Amino acid sequence: MWVAAKMIEHGPSVTLSPKISVILPVRITAPWQVPLTRACIDIMRLTTQTPFELVLIESEWRECADMGADTYIYRPERTSVIADANAGLEVAGGSLAVFTANDVLVQPGWLEALLVPFERYSDCGLSTVAIREANGNLKQNPQDVIVEGMYGPLMMFATRHRFDEEYGNGANADGDLCMQIYSEGLRAYRNLRGLAYHLNSASIAPPGSPEAEAMKSTFEAGLRRFEKKWGASPLWMAKMIQHGLIVFGHEHQAIRVQ
Repeated sequence: MWVAAKMIEHGPSVTLSPKISVILPVRITAPWQVPLTRACIDIMRLTTQTPFELVLIESEWRECADMGADTYIYRPERTSVIADANAGLEVAGGSLAVFTANDVLVQPGWLEALLVPFERYSDCGLSTVAIREANGNLKQNPQDVIVEGMYGPLMMFATRHRFDEEYGNGANADGDLCMQIYSEGLRAYRNLRGLAYHLNSASIAPPGSPEAEAMKSTFEAGLRRFEKKWGASPLWMAKMIQHGLIVFGHEHQAIRVQ
């Protein structure tokens, strides 16, 4: 019987001091999203002791050019959030990237928590933390608990990777990237000691709005693409995603913590 994630035994730690690039694609569609974006950036800066390079990619409007990004990219037209993210990865100066969004509010120690799996496991290709959603809860664990699993609002991976832009506006592109990493013999880990809050697109698509319905359609299209691309894969993560166990950050809920 498949479980939704696997507990990971602790291994020896190593010291890792990479340069980190945070990739933040932004498209402002309402005036109040400007202070939301500024707050997202300020919170990231104030809740970690680990330095990082901020690569901010803004589409269509120029509202965020003065928000203290180390690298600011303006794209006159957004083809997709994934294309914007890849544009950021192209210029990133770090060896590790953190993909995030302006509706993700990190908590203290978030960057340190993302680094732990890379420090601890030689086969780590992607890491994330506990994600608390607007429509659900994922409990933070004060202990150093790491499970195998992923979900995309906040995740760290090597900057050499790229998202598959055929996923359009992002639905299941995170799962696809995870599968690329597993196909290389690496794994994805979640450090439950770290925590971030995700508004889950509430900032741009209130429930019941035409935008929300469009996003639902995009998600369904992304799932079809994922199944076509990875449906025959024997890899564990493909089975988890196909069975709907990696949704809204709850992929680990079948775990029985010892």
